[in-house]
Parts: sequence; C-alpha cells; structure tokens
Amino acid sequence: MYTLLGIIFFVIVGFSVILWWKKRVSRGSREVLYYSESHITLPQRIGKILNMAIKEKTPVTVSLGEGRQNYTSYFLRIQESPKVTEVYIDKLVPDEGNLLIGEFKKAHFTFILYMDEFGRRNIPYETSMNFIREEGSQALKQLVFEFPKELFRRQRREYLRVYPPEKQPVTISFQLEGVEQRAQVWDISGGGISFLTDINENRLAPNTELKDVVINIPGLPVIRTVAIVHKKTRLRTHITVEGKRMNYLCGAKFKDIAEEARDLIIKYVVSVEREELRRLKGSPMAEEEII
Repeated sequence: MYTLLGIIFFVIVGFSVILWWKKRVSRGSREVLYYSESHITLPQRIGKILNMAIKEKTPVTVSLGEGRQNYTSYFLRIQESPKVTEVYIDKLVPDEGNLLIGEFKKAHFTFILYMDEFGRRNIPYETSMNFIREEGSQALKQLVFEFPKELFRRQRREYLRVYPPEKQPVTISFQLEGVEQRAQVWDISGGGISFLTDINENRLAPNTELKDVVINIPGLPVIRTVAIVHKKTRLRTHITVEGKRMNYLCGAKFKDIAEEARDLIIKYVVSVEREELRRLKGSPMAEEEII
C-alpha cells in the first residue's frame, strides 16, 4: 500500500516538474526569439541599443501626434533609480516641438545605428515613449521620458550603404533653383545618397527634386541622375569641408536612375565594404572569403 502511494507521489511530483520545466523553456524561447527578431522587449537589450545611439551621437527623428511634423534630437543619457528608469534627450529642433510635447504627452522615435550590437550596418529602429517633464534652462533644455517597454528593428535597407573613405571623397553636384550646388557625400547606396551641406533649413525640404545630379566617384565614370530629398537633419556639431562649415546632412533617393549607373554605384559600394572587412580583420583577404 505504502509502496503504491510512494509511486503515485513521485509520478505527481515528476509530472509537476516536467510542466514547470516546459513552461520555463517556453518562456526562455520567447526571450531568445525577441532577442533575434525585430520586436525587442528585454530591458537589457533596449538599454544597450539606446546606449549605443548615445555613444554614436545618432540623430533621432521625433514625431508628435499623427507625425505630420518631425523634429530632430539626440539621446543624452539613461538614468536609473529604484522606482523608474528615465531617458533624457536634447531639446527638439525646430523649437516649437518643445512647446507641443507637453500637449501630446507621447512621442515616436526613429533612428539609424551606424552599427548594431551584431555588427550590422545602418539598422533602423523605432520606439514610443511617454513624456514626463522637461529640465534645464531654455538654452540647455532637456526632455525626460519613461524608459520604453519595447523597441522595433525595421527591415534593413534594400541596398548596402557605405561611407566613402576620407582620403578618397565622393562628391555630388546638382541644380537647385537654377543654381549649381556642390557637396561632399556622407554615404551612398544603390538606392540613394546623403551629403553634407551648408544650405540653410528653409531649402532642401523633403520632396525637393534635385535635377542634373552628377556624382563623382574616384576611378569610375561620372554618374548622372535625378534625386528626391527625403530627409534633412541639422548636425549636432558642424563639420568642416574644404574650409566651409557644414551644418546639415541631407538624404535623397534616386529617381529613375539608369540601371548601368546603379550598377556602377553598387560595384563601388561592394568594393568599399570589402576594403573595410579587410581592415577590420587586420590582414589581406582572398576575395572568395568575403563574397
């Protein structure tokens, strides 16, 4: 009798342990899935990605309400306390956003990391955060938000994007309001280009068409196309190019670009990426190893 009861007891205990273990493994699997997929919910990972954006001084696009007006800012720091974790950002540009934030109470953030924690380049992220308060004076204003509960990594760009080597700059010229403008390229891909400019914020607005675009890439034929501006960001600190202060980074997408021209750009992008891989590895690489 006691033997039978003992067997039943151990069966019940064993079954309970199996159920507990399955539940734990299932929960762990979800965490691993979130770690590798686009929906990120682990606070440690969210904090790591935000800290990378802080370290890189990554520009952040901030949308209020239905996102009709976008503002630019930067993540400054993450501050933890026993009760709440807060995210500090720089004041919004244009300045009107700092007056509106108290009305909306919530903001949507998008930003692109130059390199994420897995070594992937130019990865776009987005999240939403609740506004808590503002701190500091008008000149040194900071906005404080609740730490986000989730972060989304959007799909990677269709085309690989690279930054031209400093010693071999790529240049772009285009027609704007009947005047030829010249600029130095910041990054380039088969789908578009971004460049440094000193043209003030009242021009080069999104949807501006850039005509007679000419791209000069060292060692390649001149590339001609048309481009449409999709984003313009004021730099946190200016960059000097050929003695001129560049205060803006302007991004544009190619419009009706010839496939031959796109192929030339892609060829260039791949060559720069390969060179970067060789540099990171610290030794010459056979081409077969990096394709």
